[in-house]
Amino acid sequence: MESNVTLTETHYFTPLDETALGFELPTKLNFPFCYEPHQIAIQAAEQLKKYIHEDLEHNHAFGSETEAGIGKMFGVLVVRDHNGRLGFLSSFSGKLGNSNFYPGFVPPVFDTLNEDGFYKIGEAETNIINRQIETLENNEDFLQAISLFEQKKSEAAAALSELKSNIKEAKANRKLKRQEVQSLSLSAQKQILEALDQESIIWHYKLKELNKYWKNRLESLEAEVTSFKLEIGKLKLARRQKSSQLQQQLFENYTFLNGLGETKSLLDIFNIREDNLPPSGAGECAAPKLLHFAFKHGYQPLTMAEFWWGKSPASEIRKHGHFYPACNSKCKPILSHMLQGVDVEDNPMLINPALGKDLPIVYEDEYLVVVNKPAEFLSVPGKDIQDSVYTRAKTMYPQATGPLIVHRLDMSTSGLMLIAKSKEIHQHLQSQFIKRKIKNDI
Repeated sequence: MESNVTLTETHYFTPLDETALGFELPTKLNFPFCYEPHQIAIQAAEQLKKYIHEDLEHNHAFGSETEAGIGKMFGVLVVRDHNGRLGFLSSFSGKLGNSNFYPGFVPPVFDTLNEDGFYKIGEAETNIINRQIETLENNEDFLQAISLFEQKKSEAAAALSELKSNIKEAKANRKLKRQEVQSLSLSAQKQILEALDQESIIWHYKLKELNKYWKNRLESLEAEVTSFKLEIGKLKLARRQKSSQLQQQLFENYTFLNGLGETKSLLDIFNIREDNLPPSGAGECAAPKLLHFAFKHGYQPLTMAEFWWGKSPASEIRKHGHFYPACNSKCKPILSHMLQGVDVEDNPMLINPALGKDLPIVYEDEYLVVVNKPAEFLSVPGKDIQDSVYTRAKTMYPQATGPLIVHRLDMSTSGLMLIAKSKEIHQHLQSQFIKRKIKNDI
């Protein structure tokens, strides 16, 4: 769809048959950065995948492992409309077929491709400056001036080098002559030495005059080059100022609604300053598009899922048809604002898997402890969760010294773990592990 075509919001809502569901609908929106897609989101995604395969693949080369193309992230947001009907909204990241609009997909938060919008107009003005810079940089007079300046600079260096070599040689000859006159009469010595001094002065002035000649010559040639460079510099400054102004205006117009009905621009979300810009493409991902449209039109978000379609990008691994969480770099700051006022599931990464689980002691003496670590129990503190065999051992044995934990087990693995009560015992036990002397005699 062209950007000048407008659809009513009903064109974006795809109904789902609630009477045919054999499962309960979610009561909270899934945490977008770590989730397992709900069955209703999978059902919506399958409908969208069918639509992509049948209607989009002839307009956009998504590619595959063996075929060239550009894969893309798609998203679905299961919602209830104003009448309580169940359905879903669809979106894609970035552009599709060089357009921000396509039938059935929610529009972008801001349309950078609108020919009558400030962004395209500003972009066209910037392109005019680019062409002016390119014309000047390829100007024949400018290129010839640069070439002539570089040529004469080389000639100057060669001429000065040759003269300095001659001066050095002449100086060495004068030194020999001064030594040779020792056997002559004083009047003869004086006459010869005065001549040698005069010769030295002549060489000195020759060098001075040559330096002066080439300095004036090169300054004249450089001035011609500089006049072009100054003009190019003015244009580049104008381009930089225009680009900065355009970016600032763009970031101000990328505004996102949240669940409380509040809006924030990219400027505020990313705390943008002159040297602090948001990641490229921020606000163009599927999730922010879906939520912004839902909030704008009064839909109630229920659950969301995003999947990759087509060839994997070179920068990261993406498998065709697989579900993925929202990205951290671009989406996390935006969604942190947008999800305010929305009942969202807890971050699974912050849920303590060891909550309510005991850490049984299998053996203990004055040197060490053997515990039976349950499955889904951290050996050492994680980035977000502190509860672990280590932290519990620290509580159980506050007087113990050293690292305590002799070896680790994966979180999902259950099994015996050794805890050393002192630094010395820890080193001794680790040495046995390294030398493979540890044996299980049970």
